[in-house]
Amino acid sequence: MSNSPHRQPLYYLLLLVLTTILGCSPAPKNVATTLSPLATSVASARGVMAIRGGRLELSARSSGTVRKILVQQGTYVQSGRLLAILDNPDLHFATEQARLELAQTTEHLQYLQRLQPGLSRLNQLEKMAAKQGVATEAEAIHATQDWLDLEGKIAEARQTQRLAQLHLQQSARHESHLLIKAPINGLIDRIPVQKGQWLNAADYPHVFTLIPDQPLIIRAEVNETFINRIHTGQRASVQVESLDNSRIFLAHVAYIGAQVEKPRLADLPQMANDFECQLTLDVPQYADQAINPHPNQPSFLHLGQTVLVKFL
Repeated sequence: MSNSPHRQPLYYLLLLVLTTILGCSPAPKNVATTLSPLATSVASARGVMAIRGGRLELSARSSGTVRKILVQQGTYVQSGRLLAILDNPDLHFATEQARLELAQTTEHLQYLQRLQPGLSRLNQLEKMAAKQGVATEAEAIHATQDWLDLEGKIAEARQTQRLAQLHLQQSARHESHLLIKAPINGLIDRIPVQKGQWLNAADYPHVFTLIPDQPLIIRAEVNETFINRIHTGQRASVQVESLDNSRIFLAHVAYIGAQVEKPRLADLPQMANDFECQLTLDVPQYADQAINPHPNQPSFLHLGQTVLVKFL
């Protein structure tokens, strides 16, 4: 009988076993969140954290003595901000001389232009007088010649003024190079000069090293054995070797470049070639917290860190 008291313990025992088995089965989860990128890689490579275009070296474009340094290492600057002022008396003097030269040529031109209406009128009167017999033909010709001479002097004065303007523009441009400004937004990384130091523009002296306000990228060198397995847009995982293995950053391939040239000894056998590969992080990381636009998301990656890249 189904209601026999001898079968009820067996029924409850079977029910307990089934419940235990079902309870041990894992619930289905999102594969994208549980799948380890390390387990599905098709190729791997070593890489380094970098900035697209690299650090920017700001050099002195005109020679001079460092008079003022207006920022410190670690300062975030915006494009156009004045960073340092150089001093060069020769350039200042040349600009003042060019400005004075322009003022003199302009004044001379204006003087000749003031004479133009009166001389033109006198030329017309002399011609009319010659026709009426009041003046001689020679006097009329002389008046015309005076007017033509004045026109020639005015044209020459205009040319001299244009040359003076160009000279002033050139001198002012050289003088403006004494003001060193930030060409882009970024972080001052190094200041290898000191106040009072003389800088020779011919040596292209570096005054500041600027880290551009750009997200970090990964520059990896992929062995030619694996290059056919990689394509633009491919997913990848990035792991900093010095960090905990559990911290994985997701990225994708942005660019596959040419073969990387590496020096080798002539007596060694030819080794496999490497190809440049650039990757972009899915969640942007910045070189320094000061240029991170998301302060609530701290940067765990930094310039120069070596990383292990696994292509998925």
